[in-house]
Amino acid sequence: MAYRYEHFDYIGVQDGDTLNLIVDAGFYFHRQRTGNKPVGYRLRRINAPEMDTAAGVEAKKALQSYIEGVPIRIETFQNPDKYGRYLIEVDALIADNWVNLNDLMVIAGHAAYASY
Repeated sequence: MAYRYEHFDYIGVQDGDTLNLIVDAGFYFHRQRTGNKPVGYRLRRINAPEMDTAAGVEAKKALQSYIEGVPIRIETFQNPDKYGRYLIEVDALIADNWVNLNDLMVIAGHAAYASY
């Protein structure tokens, strides 16, 4: 079952395939880690290079440029993974069209499709 969220606090981009968010899940429940830390939300179906590489730094910058300043919406599909992250699909409103950022990161060469 998938859940779509449009009400959340965007905290930032952790790396090229993970966002930090505090999601309003309804009924006054917010998904966040202990101590008000944001939950990591992993972009589903893709894998970006690690942050200790130049490509990883570029992937993070690309994801930030796609997200910051535009409306986004997310869709979750399962309970958190072993690292406490939810797998998500992310859409951003770019030039009056909703664009799937998971696919855009691959198309732009900043990530590869992956299965977990």
